[in-house]
Amino acid sequence: MKLNNLDEETEIKREIANRYISEIVNTKVTLPKVQHKMAHVWHLFVIRTENRNALQTYLTEKGIQTVIHYPIPPHHQKAYLEWNELSFPISELMHDTVISLPISAVMTADEVGFIIETINAF
Repeated sequence: MKLNNLDEETEIKREIANRYISEIVNTKVTLPKVQHKMAHVWHLFVIRTENRNALQTYLTEKGIQTVIHYPIPPHHQKAYLEWNELSFPISELMHDTVISLPISAVMTADEVGFIIETINAF
């Protein structure tokens, strides 16, 4: 059962996130800022870049799968039809620039290192 290993898997993902935060050094990428690292479970590791499509294509070509979670801002979704015509620039910017990097308890240190090196070379 997955719950039996939840604490161990969470700790592994925290270690991966800490590596990403400390080792990704690319001015084209904005990393998450976390005040209490031990409180975060890192379900996703989301970065921002103005060059999202180019970065995603580049990473895909290098064999690194990324995902754009929640690509549509809430105020543009069907559930909020009365807000669809409104503009929320910060929300729209976030939804146009975010991309999720791989983060999983089954990733090896070499895989994490490869992702870091690849992003740093972008």
